[in-house]
Amino acid sequence: MFKERRRAQRFPSSQAIVVSVGNQDEPWVGILENLSITGACLSTDRPIKLHSGVSLILVLPPEITHGQGLRVWCVGTVVRVVSEPKEGKSQIAVDFQKYHVVPEA
Repeated sequence: MFKERRRAQRFPSSQAIVVSVGNQDEPWVGILENLSITGACLSTDRPIKLHSGVSLILVLPPEITHGQGLRVWCVGTVVRVVSEPKEGKSQIAVDFQKYHVVPEA
């Protein structure tokens, strides 16, 4: 039987997010598939290697923040990569190490 390894409840999403890997110059847009307080799953058309350091800018939904959505900058590590060669996309699981609320401009 499959053992559930998630540490926190996941919330489905389909929001566009800003993704950057390590010291790469240009961030790009990915699609957030689901999100929890400890991590996220996203899809992207750019390759990302397992164990890469990544940062994401996204909006935490009210279900997680118990109020209004908050824009946050999340820093984490890629813990799973599933590539779909037919569509040229990869599904990436990220484990968050830290996150910061991004002040409204």
